[in-house]
Amino acid sequence: CSALPEGTTIESGEDAEVVYFLLKWIYCEQVAGKDANRVDMGPRAVRLGRDWGLRDAECLQGRIAAKRVVTRGSGTLAEDVLRAFDAGTLGADIIFRTADSDELLYGGWADLLQQRSAYFGAMLGGVWAEGRSGEITIHWPHAHLAHLLRFLHGAAFVAGQEE
Repeated sequence: CSALPEGTTIESGEDAEVVYFLLKWIYCEQVAGKDANRVDMGPRAVRLGRDWGLRDAECLQGRIAAKRVVTRGSGTLAEDVLRAFDAGTLGADIIFRTADSDELLYGGWADLLQQRSAYFGAMLGGVWAEGRSGEITIHWPHAHLAHLLRFLHGAAFVAGQEE
């Protein structure tokens, strides 16, 4: 987490499976797989979310109980991530340079990009040279890349929207 000093440890009374389950909900909004069907997993993840101060723990509980998509309310962690991205406060993991602009583009959180996009996953987490550099040149239009990065950090995607 970019808000915590490097090397910070957070203690939890839960095992790694419950922490992973909760983090997958927080960052990817996914509640799936064999762990979701474990009787104890949902309540333990919701309790841990509440202990951590997760503002949309009730939404997670509804998603687990009803096994359906539940829309997160305003003021959720997803919105916090987008707000931090827009403010440029997620850390400076990566910076993009596009083919059609001299303006550098803040890339946001590399781990999130890797999780949400196979393309960025290969680029940043694989053997590509770009993954070992803080500044990446990408041959896309600046406006398109900016729109995609906001989407991957939680913004709504509106087809045909000009930004």
